[in-house]
Amino acid sequence: PLIALSAAAGAYAVYVIPTDIMQYLVVFFLIAVAIYTFFHKNLGDQGARPLHKHFNLYTIITCIVIGFYDGFFGPGDGAFLIFIFIYLGCDFIKAAGNAKVINCAACIGALIYFGINGAIVWQYALISIPSMMAGAITGSSFALKKGVAFIRPLFMAIVVIMIAKQIYNLF
Repeated sequence: PLIALSAAAGAYAVYVIPTDIMQYLVVFFLIAVAIYTFFHKNLGDQGARPLHKHFNLYTIITCIVIGFYDGFFGPGDGAFLIFIFIYLGCDFIKAAGNAKVINCAACIGALIYFGINGAIVWQYALISIPSMMAGAITGSSFALKKGVAFIRPLFMAIVVIMIAKQIYNLF
């Protein structure tokens, strides 16, 4: 509920805050995530480190911040969540699983807010939802079967693609 409420607040912010500033920040943070991940080869390996002693507190704070961000802007939120959970001690698989649950809750919050305000084109949404679910199930299956050796390079590729897309959108 906290995540969904934060996302709804972020969706509300879309109507009152210009997104230009967020686009530059997203590029900066995605580049920082890519560089950090590239130079820390063991990042996200199973058993690489124990869970942070304040894991639960930091997870709540992360949920509020990323929920708001997801409702407001969206791009890169999954990468940020995965990175944060890895930093807090999860391996790539657990980090991706946690990120998906949080992302789903944030999407529900934003969906409710945007739906109430008539800002959804339902003919596209009703096609996208089952397609996204099929992709999520397929991707999750691959991740669980292939493990960290599959997830880490894929994560890096997605972050680089997100950086390129955001830079392209800026210019």
